[in-house]
Amino acid sequence: MKSTSIIHSKTIEDVNIYIHVFVLAFTIVQLYLPLRYYLFNDDPLDERFAWRMFSEIAMSGKEIEFWAEMRDSGLEVPIDHESFLGDHWTSIVLRGKRQVVDNACSYFCREIEKARSVHAHFVMYKWEGGVYETFHNKNCENIV
Repeated sequence: MKSTSIIHSKTIEDVNIYIHVFVLAFTIVQLYLPLRYYLFNDDPLDERFAWRMFSEIAMSGKEIEFWAEMRDSGLEVPIDHESFLGDHWTSIVLRGKRQVVDNACSYFCREIEKARSVHAHFVMYKWEGGVYETFHNKNCENIV
């Protein structure tokens, strides 16, 4: 009877170790996901998995403009991105995340057949008075 209680107590201790390891690993993952935005992110406007309550990026005024350079004339024509994208996608593009703006440029290349290239200019007005700007250029020759 004593041997059974020893085996039973060792099994419970083993289970407790697994529980402690799981809780520790879970806590590390929950801390790593938001911290990687602050430590390893190359796109300052990408706030996924970040603590963004009262974030300057989320609360700042933003504008984006798209232009298409036409093949035949070489003129740059403004693109009415709101009519192409709709309200929902326009709000996502206005966040300024580099990958989303580049994908929007690729979308305009596919939709505007005579476009040689598409350019985007993103502006975010910072609270302290500064301006953050990014420029995106997409060559439409390679877009399928």
